[in-house]
Amino acid sequence: QFQPPGWKIRLETIYQTWHPFGWAWKFYLAAGLALLLLSARAGYAAAWILAGTGFLFQLAGFVARILIAGRGPVTNMYESIIWVAFGTIFFGLLFEAIYRNRIFLLGALPVAVVTLILADTQPVALSPAMNPLVPVLRDNFWLSTHVTSITLSYAAFALALGIGHIILGKVILGRRPETALYSSLYRTLQVGV
Repeated sequence: QFQPPGWKIRLETIYQTWHPFGWAWKFYLAAGLALLLLSARAGYAAAWILAGTGFLFQLAGFVARILIAGRGPVTNMYESIIWVAFGTIFFGLLFEAIYRNRIFLLGALPVAVVTLILADTQPVALSPAMNPLVPVLRDNFWLSTHVTSITLSYAAFALALGIGHIILGKVILGRRPETALYSSLYRTLQVGV
């Protein structure tokens, strides 16, 4: 009978105790509220700090899952959903660092919060268990390259969804969206494609 090394058992105990993906959505929610409710400068700074902290929690959760399971983090629906949320925040932070226009964070944060809450509250439908791989995914090279890159494109499209909702909200409220909003949407769609 195979006995995992002691460090893996300790790491999984820490992972299960800390629940990093639960912390991540809470930080993302706080970042979104800071962006919306605080003054422009203070809210933007607070959103960066809170979103960055949530991103680090999510990154730590993925590193732990990879070390525990010995494989890439996208082998079931639960992992795929939390990976898409991670990618959405990654692209949101990346584009925000380049363009500094708040739109990328405003688009990324709600998408990540909703997907992580969904993953966190639906354990029957989205099992967080780390089960053995199904035969079609047993090639770690293709799992690590093909599946993660495809799901990262879903993340870029999810960010485009968030930005598209911002544009739609402005149209519904009778305000004409700025050209920069459409450019931001186009950039995220390019990354997804």
